[in-house]
Amino acid sequence: GIFDFFYPLPRLNLATFYSDELQGYGYADILKKPNFKLGALKSQSKLAKKAMRDTAGWFPHVVTDSQGRASITVDLPANVTEWLITAIAADKGGRVGESKGKFRTVTDVSVDVLAPQFLRDKEEVTIQLRTVNHLSQEVALRSQLGLEGEASLKAGRREGPMVIGKQGENLLPLTVEATGAKGMATLRVALDGPPNIHIGGAEEFEIPLKPATMRQTFSGVQNQNRLIAQLPEAAAVEELKVQVNSGLLGAALNAATVLVAYPYGCTEQLVHSTIPNLVLLNLVNLAEITDEQLGPLAVPLTKAKKNAAVGIKKIIRNQKTDGGFGLWPSDPNPSLPVTLTALYALKFAKELHIEGSQRAYNKGVDWLESLKGAKFDQLGVLFGYELSRFAEIGLYDQPWKLQIAFVEGVQADPNASITDLIYALRIFAGHKEKSWSRFNESFKNTSTKEILIQRLRKALEQFEADSYVRTTRTQWAAFSPMGFCFGVPYLISAGMGVLDELEALPEDLSAKLARVLMTTMRNGYWVSTFDTAQVIFNLHAILSREAGAVAEEEEANPRRLVARKKDGGVLGELKRIPQGFVGIFAKPGMTAGLSEVIVDGIRPNEVAYSTVTANVPFASVKARSNGMKVERSFRRVTATGSEKLEFGKPLRKGDMIVSEVLVKRDPVQDVQRLPSEFIVIEDGIPSFAQAVDDDE
Repeated sequence: GIFDFFYPLPRLNLATFYSDELQGYGYADILKKPNFKLGALKSQSKLAKKAMRDTAGWFPHVVTDSQGRASITVDLPANVTEWLITAIAADKGGRVGESKGKFRTVTDVSVDVLAPQFLRDKEEVTIQLRTVNHLSQEVALRSQLGLEGEASLKAGRREGPMVIGKQGENLLPLTVEATGAKGMATLRVALDGPPNIHIGGAEEFEIPLKPATMRQTFSGVQNQNRLIAQLPEAAAVEELKVQVNSGLLGAALNAATVLVAYPYGCTEQLVHSTIPNLVLLNLVNLAEITDEQLGPLAVPLTKAKKNAAVGIKKIIRNQKTDGGFGLWPSDPNPSLPVTLTALYALKFAKELHIEGSQRAYNKGVDWLESLKGAKFDQLGVLFGYELSRFAEIGLYDQPWKLQIAFVEGVQADPNASITDLIYALRIFAGHKEKSWSRFNESFKNTSTKEILIQRLRKALEQFEADSYVRTTRTQWAAFSPMGFCFGVPYLISAGMGVLDELEALPEDLSAKLARVLMTTMRNGYWVSTFDTAQVIFNLHAILSREAGAVAEEEEANPRRLVARKKDGGVLGELKRIPQGFVGIFAKPGMTAGLSEVIVDGIRPNEVAYSTVTANVPFASVKARSNGMKVERSFRRVTATGSEKLEFGKPLRKGDMIVSEVLVKRDPVQDVQRLPSEFIVIEDGIPSFAQAVDDDE
């Protein structure tokens, strides 16, 4: 089979690499570099020995004899390597000395186990015990094996003699079955030989054991005071999280737990998984909200603060030498919309005095000021976004002519989009404190701002999420500089934020849009890192006011919310947090009782959801294509390009093989039934391989 080709147990004649080892993108560009060494990335195909250690011994208190001599006994690890000894001494007179020495450990016979990196419960696998003779003479040995832990030896010799030729090897097949789902199975190998042969002590090899399940997350949808989730009957539930949001602050604080755990990647993910939590933490501190009031949310916010310096350093690495930002570190040139997005976030970090943010911000501003408007795509869908970000960042030298023309164009267009209305008003908000600016002078005696405010209010009242999503999907190519489209949460929060900043947000409209935002949360966050972060940025003034009212609200409205199973059994009381409640229950019971969770005490205007994390047996995992097709092809790299690989032909040393995976999806007809925003592919086959030996 194909796995046997890439992972033969007796011998692996390929150096294999995964896409993430080649930076995930553009491995062909990396291969062009003449100094790129593939051998440095060779993956591990052997189990590590349990007795491998970097430090063989540490002896903090050694007393010498009258001659100034001392000795120690060290039980050396299994490492065959060169060891460094460092001795530091002090005498009664206060003199201090230090000396270093080296020695090597060698073995005439070594043992390795060729096996999978882990076993799942009830899996049966044939592994190979490889014994290698490093001498130039034949060696007669006797082996003895032991297997401990939740695993059994189904076939193979536990003990017996073996004779290995000079510089040869012996392969002993063993069939092992996992009988447990956690912990380790330990294979112990002891060798006996002639006294003149150097053989180490018994070696132990650990094989991790895992359950034969897939970890999946299921969302519970609110129906009044009930949260309904579709759970597989055979699933074992590990955790149930119930969240009730009374306001936007509670929703935003819960989103912080997702952002702080989000993996770093492109520039957008870096800035939006680092800085928004710091904004929330600052709001919490200014409102004097205690860790006790934050409850389970205190830990991720504290972690966000600790991660801030590291996050800023990673952001700076994505910054080009001229100060601009590309979406990816490998992008050769900076991007205007990506740079504006990064600087808008860095502005918050700068105001919070996060180390390194001021320098990165100033460097980016210098790049923007050097453009003189040359990078604007005046016909693109991001034109208004770019102009409004310029105004919000607050540069002295604004592209005011373009900003004036854009606002006038939006006012003159009766069919202007809701996004353009928001961008036009953002430009007004950005110039609010600059009465002297040429932009303000241009609209000084006009009612343009008031007209745009009325039109935006009406557009938000009549906003249809499906129509907006459908439109943005048709403009996907235009959003390519950003790498993603703007979601509904971004749009709603941007509209709320700019109206609030211009003191033009009616209370009833604010309540309506806040509920829309809370109902669009899924699994604790809004659509993506960008949308989640932008909700926090756009509404930071509203969130700040909500944070300031937390203590008064809790004192005036003491409440108790209890979560119960479908049959009425009590799960527990939800912990109160600012503007909401949250409860996290470990191993809460069977799926039948958790498919419907009842929340006692919830109010009609509150939004709730549940997240169920469960281990689903592989036999119960339903495979679905959702209109997708996955095709694989293997190609051999040649001097002029590549050719299709024929598995019947042998590989020669130096051959380079690329595994390409093509994913196709049928056209989506109904935006309401969109199968996925993105997909994640986990592939057991390496993306790249190089032959290190000729096939024989």
